[in-house]
Amino acid sequence: MGMPGSTEMIIVLIIVLIIFGPKNLPRLAQSFGRSVRELKKGLQGMGDDVKGSMDEDLKSHTDQASASAAKSEDAAVDPGEAVKSKNV
Repeated sequence: MGMPGSTEMIIVLIIVLIIFGPKNLPRLAQSFGRSVRELKKGLQGMGDDVKGSMDEDLKSHTDQASASAAKSEDAAVDPGEAVKSKNV
């Protein structure tokens, strides 16, 4: 099933015209436009929230990895230093 063709669109428009009448059609189109606009705003806001939480998680994991790497470097012993301390 793809996009409706021109014949299907004309049939739908005729049915809408019969149901709502020509006087209510502009108001109906305006309401539909507002609804679509609000839906887009809501989806964009939700996408921004998801992106923000993903950025926070990434930063948190990056900070944890950096701290872990720093601890590993501090705990690592230079082999040359170990030999010098045994000779002393």
